Amino acid sequence: MNNPLNPLNTGTDVVFKDLPMLETERLVLRKLNLRDVNDVFEYASVPEIALHVMWYHHRSVADSMHFLRAVMLQYQNGTPSPWGIVYKENNKLIGTGGFHILNNVHKRAEIGYALSQAYWNKGIMTEAMKEMLRFGFEYLQLNRIEAFCKIENTASERVKRRNPQTAYLRKRKVP
Repeated sequence: MNNPLNPLNTGTDVVFKDLPMLETERLVLRKLNLRDVNDVFEYASVPEIALHVMWYHHRSVADSMHFLRAVMLQYQNGTPSPWGIVYKENNKLIGTGGFHILNNVHKRAEIGYALSQAYWNKGIMTEAMKEMLRFGFEYLQLNRIEAFCKIENTASERVKRRNPQTAYLRKRKVP
């Protein structure tokens, strides 16, 4: 299927400028906005979260606002950017996930995510990842989606194993 809005086919940035809302049984994946600052700070300020990602934990609400402004700029520029992950049961933003590298030539992408510690080990990120992968393969028509995690992040490895269509390298050395 040739999707006219597909940035891989047209070279446009339409998809990430107007990132569509996705929905699963328990989750809504939507564009982030500045009103999410307190929810972002709640999970991103936990040092254990930052052990498994490429950023430092947020030390103030200003750090979270800086992050959100950077994401707003990504949306504006049409560059790969994350969805906010909202738990339907309490309508709370509990994490982020999405594409952060997109290679138009080889039709491949890299995906990443972060989730509030209060929601770990409940299958939530597996569910979110499945929907993001569906979007990547069906809508963006990608050939390959990769995900990486630190060696010691066994929970993230389990998410990837539960979504076998993801190519990943568990033993990636990340500083």
